[in-house]
Amino acid sequence: MKANKIPHKQTKTTHHSLLHHLCAGALSVLLYCSYVPDGHADICFFVDANFKGASQCITESVRFVSRNDAYSSIKFNEPANSRKYVVIHQHNDYKGLRIPIMEDVAELRTMQDQISSITIELRHSDSFACLYEDADYRLTPYCAEAGQGIPSLGSVAGMNDKISSVRVTGKTAVTLYHDDNYKGKQLTLHQSNSDLTSGDFGDAASSIKVTD
Repeated sequence: MKANKIPHKQTKTTHHSLLHHLCAGALSVLLYCSYVPDGHADICFFVDANFKGASQCITESVRFVSRNDAYSSIKFNEPANSRKYVVIHQHNDYKGLRIPIMEDVAELRTMQDQISSITIELRHSDSFACLYEDADYRLTPYCAEAGQGIPSLGSVAGMNDKISSVRVTGKTAVTLYHDDNYKGKQLTLHQSNSDLTSGDFGDAASSIKVTD
């Protein structure tokens, strides 16, 4: 009996679905994926800055990344209304320094080539803020949603005295403190600020609060 020929388009779709399943599922700890999915809700980690080079795309938390300590940029291939974000961890099993990231990062500095495990979490609202290492919202951000506070950027994320710009999303405000535990001189921002270096809070924040 003559076998039915599978149309080329269907074969291509099946191939992409299989590749997506393998890269995003349990085998992601073994595979080094180098594709960006079309139409899938994934978050992709790239070996090079500016979303270049080989990548690993995930849809669930990963205890051991496929290429340990190798990633330099992060891209969210998510619907506009998605509240997913990632927390990158310095060591396997979600240990060590941890940095929540809620938007694309073209180039990491802190935690560059140091990501060993990743968790995917959900924000409770669309109000959050990301604090960046460099002016103009560049390099590694530390993100937090409304209602969260970070008493020590140094001990949690290795980002003490490194904040140079702040992007505010939604209806929220960010208060920066010179010292740990919300002490010392403070600055409250109700909108984004692309360059803190000209004032007293350029590379000077040690703790933060994000409020409604």
